[in-house]
Amino acid sequence: LYTVEETALTTYDLTDPTSPTVTDEEQITLVAETIFPAQDHLFIGTQNGMLIYSLSNPDDPSWVSTYDHVVSCDPVVVDGDYAYVTLATGRQCWMGINQLEVIDISNLANPTLLREFEMNNPQGLGVDQNTLFLCDNGAGLKVFDITDPLSLDQHQLATFPEINTYDVIPYQDVLIMVGGDGIRFYDYSDVQNIYLVSTIDVQ
Repeated sequence: LYTVEETALTTYDLTDPTSPTVTDEEQITLVAETIFPAQDHLFIGTQNGMLIYSLSNPDDPSWVSTYDHVVSCDPVVVDGDYAYVTLATGRQCWMGINQLEVIDISNLANPTLLREFEMNNPQGLGVDQNTLFLCDNGAGLKVFDITDPLSLDQHQLATFPEINTYDVIPYQDVLIMVGGDGIRFYDYSDVQNIYLVSTIDVQ
């Protein structure tokens, strides 16, 4: 298990799940917000950029590279050779901008920005194969086909503008979406026909 808390990345051994054991704690240089595991690496979204750590030794993650950007809240998800990062104003990210970035990570030691797409106030992201789910606060939930990541703006599959949402988790054809009025569950087994399954109201 890997967790982040501001400037610390902590590794836990869950061999005995009733008694987790800390195996490593790394001090990181940027204020961390999210973790996305992929390709035996951790991709950590921070307020100032994306950090990449290798899990070649799972008990002791090691830094590989840093992708820097302006001060801006920064969730990240990964699919194949591409990382998707949202930069947004709001909260403590007062110097930020509102956009989605597509980053080439085919060389993990040298992440490279490929494209920027203007958004309203993008926050949480989720990815499942060739489908990207983006919470664009104030503009709702947006769904993109990312078969060609550099033209994803031309391949928007769906939009739900009435939803105030800030985080999503796609899991086995069900999208778990967190918003201002609670949790919603969408079936996306057919991405051309995404529909609401149920809701949990949360005050």
